[in-house]
Amino acid sequence: MKPEKLVISAFGPYAGRTEIDFTKLGGQGIYLITGDTGAGKTTIFDAITFALYGEASGQVRDSAMFRSKYAAEEIETYVEFLFSWRGKSYQVIRNPEYLARKKRGTGYTVRKSDATLVYPDERLPVTKAKEVTRAVTELLGLDYRQFTQIAMIAQGDFQKLLLAGTAQRGEIFRQLFHTELYQSLQLKLKDAVKMQWKQYDELRRSISQYLNGIRYGQEAEELTEKLEEMKKSGFDGRVVEGLELLLELTEREKEFLMQLEQKEKVLEESISESEKKLQKCMQKQELESSLRLQEEQREPLLQAAGKAEEERKKNPDLQRKAEELEGEIRKIRERMERILRIETLGQKAEKLGEELEKVQKKCQEHTAQKEQLQRELDRFGALEAVREKYCGQLANLQEQADRLESAKDAYGRRMKKEAALTEKMRQLQEELDNRKEMLKKMGEEIEKSGDAGEIRLSLYQKKNNLTVQLNQAERLIEAKEEQSSLQKKLEFTTGRYLKARENYLPVKEAYEREFRLFLDTQAGILAEGLKEGMACPVCGSVHHPALAEKCSEEISKESVDQKKAAADEAEKNVRNCSAMAGSLKEQLEQLKKKAEQMEKDAGYHLEDAERVKERLQKEIRNCGEELKKAEEALVQREKLVKAEEQKKAEQLQVEQLLHEQEKKMAEAQAQKSSAREILCQILGKMEKDEKRKSDSLKDSEVQELAVSAMKRLKSCTGEISEKKSAVEQEIQRREELKKEEGRLRAIVEQEKEKTVQFQAEKKSVEERIKEEQEKNGAESERVEILKEQILQKQEEQKKLKALQQKNQQEYEQILQKKAENEASIQTIRVQIEQLEDVNEEEILKEKSRMTEEKSQMAEEKKELYVRYSGNREIYDKVNVQRDLLEEVEKKYVWMKSLADTAGGNLNGKQKVELETYIQMAYFDRILRRANLRFMTMSSGQYELKRQKAPEDKKGKSGLELNVIDHYNGSERSVKTLSGGESFQASLSLALGLSDEIQANAGGICLEAMFVDEGFGSLDEEALGQAIKALGNLTQGNRSVGIISHVAELKERIENKIIVTKERGGEKLGSRIEII
Repeated sequence: MKPEKLVISAFGPYAGRTEIDFTKLGGQGIYLITGDTGAGKTTIFDAITFALYGEASGQVRDSAMFRSKYAAEEIETYVEFLFSWRGKSYQVIRNPEYLARKKRGTGYTVRKSDATLVYPDERLPVTKAKEVTRAVTELLGLDYRQFTQIAMIAQGDFQKLLLAGTAQRGEIFRQLFHTELYQSLQLKLKDAVKMQWKQYDELRRSISQYLNGIRYGQEAEELTEKLEEMKKSGFDGRVVEGLELLLELTEREKEFLMQLEQKEKVLEESISESEKKLQKCMQKQELESSLRLQEEQREPLLQAAGKAEEERKKNPDLQRKAEELEGEIRKIRERMERILRIETLGQKAEKLGEELEKVQKKCQEHTAQKEQLQRELDRFGALEAVREKYCGQLANLQEQADRLESAKDAYGRRMKKEAALTEKMRQLQEELDNRKEMLKKMGEEIEKSGDAGEIRLSLYQKKNNLTVQLNQAERLIEAKEEQSSLQKKLEFTTGRYLKARENYLPVKEAYEREFRLFLDTQAGILAEGLKEGMACPVCGSVHHPALAEKCSEEISKESVDQKKAAADEAEKNVRNCSAMAGSLKEQLEQLKKKAEQMEKDAGYHLEDAERVKERLQKEIRNCGEELKKAEEALVQREKLVKAEEQKKAEQLQVEQLLHEQEKKMAEAQAQKSSAREILCQILGKMEKDEKRKSDSLKDSEVQELAVSAMKRLKSCTGEISEKKSAVEQEIQRREELKKEEGRLRAIVEQEKEKTVQFQAEKKSVEERIKEEQEKNGAESERVEILKEQILQKQEEQKKLKALQQKNQQEYEQILQKKAENEASIQTIRVQIEQLEDVNEEEILKEKSRMTEEKSQMAEEKKELYVRYSGNREIYDKVNVQRDLLEEVEKKYVWMKSLADTAGGNLNGKQKVELETYIQMAYFDRILRRANLRFMTMSSGQYELKRQKAPEDKKGKSGLELNVIDHYNGSERSVKTLSGGESFQASLSLALGLSDEIQANAGGICLEAMFVDEGFGSLDEEALGQAIKALGNLTQGNRSVGIISHVAELKERIENKIIVTKERGGEKLGSRIEII
């Protein structure tokens, strides 16, 4: 598990919404969490643990303390934690139970604790606090206790394990490694010893009670008499003899029981054989039905195959048409390319003509200019002497103008700077007002979207409720289908019952008629031998006035028995069908009641389930869309909050800039005054009257005076300069005309060459255009028309290919179905031929007879088995108890020894209990892991070792801890270590314990770990070793977060989370900054 983002709202010392993006700290390595005491550093760990498991990271805080005392009443308290697990991102949102102001009316209401786990795939989110905790535990493979031991070494827990004794350390290990099983075993052994002694006393009184419970039947009458005699004497002194008789009795019962079992086995085999024959008969009927169905399907398949074959034969024509279209497309593209080449060449020829015309025109213009220049050069004479005269006059005027210009410019710059600063301050003030207005609007928008989180949670819950209702509707639909299926089965079974009853009545009448005839025949046979005075064997009368006559039809006993068996079997068949129909009816009634209850719970009828299902599916889709919008609204709100913070920072920068501009304005005004004074002095030297008035003049008036003086100077200078310039210009003009005349001569030559070149290129392009036009012939289509033709041909080609593919697919599918039908028919026929013909009615009769015989035999066997089991149990118990007294006594001795060993109560031995012995193995593995780091932190000086000999032989031992000092070879108690050494040992032991728990939790690899405080007691070298050991933990893709105030850590660790406590003003609570 690796944290990605944590959002805390009104949680602990954090009054508002605070977000920590762990991805800014890098994917691995150590980062520091530092800040003011009580600012909320440990609260970050509490928030992570609370989001995952609903509890704080330490035992001194509980979830009822999480509501921030600085938060406004309208702000919700919740934690949103985004973390990655095995490359996928999961999101947990959880809020504690707290008092919140009612949304409507006045007063407060209890906001119940709730949670939501969002998966990265299509699974529905898990809701409800306990369900989310269970889901997180299953996902990470760690419960709250294991997570806090592996991933978080909480504040105040460092030295608890280091300084504990055997008893305290055993309690810790019992919770971590679940060794309470061995403690329970110790207690059970102790209780067993007590029970063993009680059993010895009870054995002597129970033997005679058992022997009085012997039962016997008719298998061994001679043994029965002897046992009865012994019962009367209470088996006093005759237990052995009674056991021998009982053993002989049980052997005879066992032998007779085995005979019955053998007969029963033979009957079962016969019944099983009959059932197999009946099953084959049913199988044959089913196969014949399937054969008829397949043969009915064959003809439509043959017709469909013929039709598909006709359509498939059209494919070559379609392929030919498609190829023809491809050729036409190719020809159109060739024509289009030739037209495009002609247009391109035409444009090039037109452009060359324009260039040629321009060059010829320029050549004419330059030739005329060259001739004009030559005429002007002839007019110029000697002008150098006139130019020297004007230079002397200009030097004096220029010196005065430079001084005035310098002062005027300096004064002007100061005024411009002042004006610029004024404008800048106005712009900054306007920008500041705009930003305040913008922040006000953003605050209103954030306020409007304040319920986005609650809306999202509400939509999650609504979606889950709709899903439950959808499942309920689906169960109703299933109940409806099951009810329909049972109704059909009931109708079928009722039909079988009526048919069976219809068959039973004639069979019964035939049996009763034949039975009466049989009785009449028997009476006639008896009457044949009777004479007057002879006693009748039936009624005893000696007078026989009306002797029975023998029937003409001979009826045998076997015939009557057969008719009776047939009637019994038919009657049994009727009863079975009736029972089956009754059972189905009962199931149908129960299902109807269940469906009625489901309808009552759902609030609608079975017939409406499909409609309700569709409505719920639509509502779930709508809810999903609303949930997506709510997510987007929440993201937008977060963006607004970030933007608001950015705008506030920008507003502060604008205010600082405005303050700086005010300072610059003051400086600029002082500089302007100094420049004004200098300018007025210069003007005073030039004109005395202006000096007297300058002190009371405005800035604009001073500038006007300076400008006026400058104009006068410039006027004089200008007049002379104009004269001088005119002369110089004439001189310069002469030289320039010479150069220009040479340049124009060269240009004219170049333009003549270009004219010849352009004429040749134009002629070449015109010849190529003529060639392309001859190739293209009379075709003059536009490119757009040709493109349209290509698209039409391609569309026709596409339709032809699609039709061709469709015909082929339909043909192959029909052939496959036809082959499957033929194969099915052939297979069924083969299976029918393999099944032999059987007489179902005869088999049913024979099976009924054997079942009845088996039932009678089972009753006899059951009675004998009960008697045999009881007698055998008596024999076994008495026989065991005869020798059990000695065994019980021996068992008591060794059980007491075992209990003393497991409980650590052997005299003269170390007081090590069984549970402690198991914990010692865990402890040794923990120490091996811990010493890898402790040796590093202590530069090889110290090594942790489990103490072998106890300090107190009377108390528990086995888990005491010593430390080996490799500098002097001594072994001593860990309690002798200094504060810094104790911290190193505690941290090493805690990390070793974390590794061991992680290994025992199924090889789970957590990619994040947090350590809270404890580094203040280390010197610089020890601190470096501790950081090195923790740095080894970050190998791979693991990160380690450390809470500390130690200044050296702030310098050593680059990545930091700085927690600051706001101490007053409008902002209360704490804030976080990531560096």
